[in-house]
Amino acid sequence: TNWWRRQLLMKMLGVSLALCAGLFAAQASVCAKIAMATEEAAATCQVLVYQVSSLLEWEQGAGSLAICELILTYFRIICFGLVFVFNAVMWVFFTKALRLCKSSVEATVTNTAANFFFSGVLGRVLFHEVLSLLWYVGASCIVVGLLFIHRGSGARETGTQTTAGAATHISREDKKR
Repeated sequence: TNWWRRQLLMKMLGVSLALCAGLFAAQASVCAKIAMATEEAAATCQVLVYQVSSLLEWEQGAGSLAICELILTYFRIICFGLVFVFNAVMWVFFTKALRLCKSSVEATVTNTAANFFFSGVLGRVLFHEVLSLLWYVGASCIVVGLLFIHRGSGARETGTQTTAGAATHISREDKKR
């Protein structure tokens, strides 16, 4: 009973790690989008500088544009660095998931599906993106295709084990003769 429970916990941990890997991949995409955004970030920064200077009763002037450029430069550098950090963390989680899942395809399917899901949610929440029906259909087709691959690889693994068992059985019979 403990063996089965341990196997189930390991599989659940593997799937959970693959889900986390998908989340970290989506976060890396968000950081990349922020790092490359230009007009939206500049406009947001100018509004924020205007609001802060109004609250502090500072004078508005050309200095606010220079402050925004400086802030945006540092912010983009930080976001660009976070792309690499999130991708590195994603690979750590994904390789651990590969080790703990029943098959590498299971970890890959879970990671990819989670990446699609979290990318859609984060895009909607953070950037107010509207996802079209075509996006949902395309993401669903990719996930269903990955599930077909997963089912096919599971059947192939079972067939390989059966064939290997039969070959072992024949070899033992041949040794008896």
